Amino acid sequence: MKDMSCLGSGPYAFFMASALKESNYSKKIKELVYYKAPKAPAADSAEIVMADVITTLFPLGWSKEGLFAYAEYSIAYEGSHNVAYTIKNMNSGDTLWRKEIAYGIVSDTAELYFEFDPAAVVLVNGTESKEQVFKYMWLLSEKEVLPGLKKEGIVFDPAVAFTKQAGYQGISFEIEQALESEDILSEYTLKSNKYGPRVIYKDYFGEQPEVAGLIRSPYTETLVVVCRQRRPLFEMEREIVPILVGYKLD
Repeated sequence: MKDMSCLGSGPYAFFMASALKESNYSKKIKELVYYKAPKAPAADSAEIVMADVITTLFPLGWSKEGLFAYAEYSIAYEGSHNVAYTIKNMNSGDTLWRKEIAYGIVSDTAELYFEFDPAAVVLVNGTESKEQVFKYMWLLSEKEVLPGLKKEGIVFDPAVAFTKQAGYQGISFEIEQALESEDILSEYTLKSNKYGPRVIYKDYFGEQPEVAGLIRSPYTETLVVVCRQRRPLFEMEREIVPILVGYKLD
């Protein structure tokens, strides 16, 4: 890898994407598509279409005690490419470990100016998919993240089975909205015909979330309900984010 940390207003740890070689771990990583493809307006439509900025979701694996590890990749308005690694106990709902890292992703060295402090900068060719860009960032953080996964007993296996339905073996899930105040603060609750309600989002902004599908642990009777929500982001953009809720099956 060529060190170009002297460039720009840094100093930044600078990496050429072409020099980042895939590892046995990065080869297995695959995006979980929990969102719907946006509908294109009719050719003769004058409708103003707001762009959807998607937070992508990457499963990393399960522990044999019901802990689930995953990564979320989003791009902020100031241009930072943000990765959040999370390990969550899907039996209790507790977040056990979380690490957030911001990167600079550029396709031209003339772009080496940032309104944030990147952990590293990667020079890409500009044609990569978000999954490939995430892999670049994973390769830079792999040695730091893997010990966190190992400590919690996570078996690295991103190939989880994702079922695009809102029910499992007679258990159904749906999301309901309640207004909390005269200021129209909305509270969204994930309800089930078998388990108690869970509040999954509470704010002034954000559309009605939807149940996108289910992930089941290969080791325990633990289920993850994957929800998606669209929220206002910036001017003509909205963000689509995943919300993961776990249940210990009786």
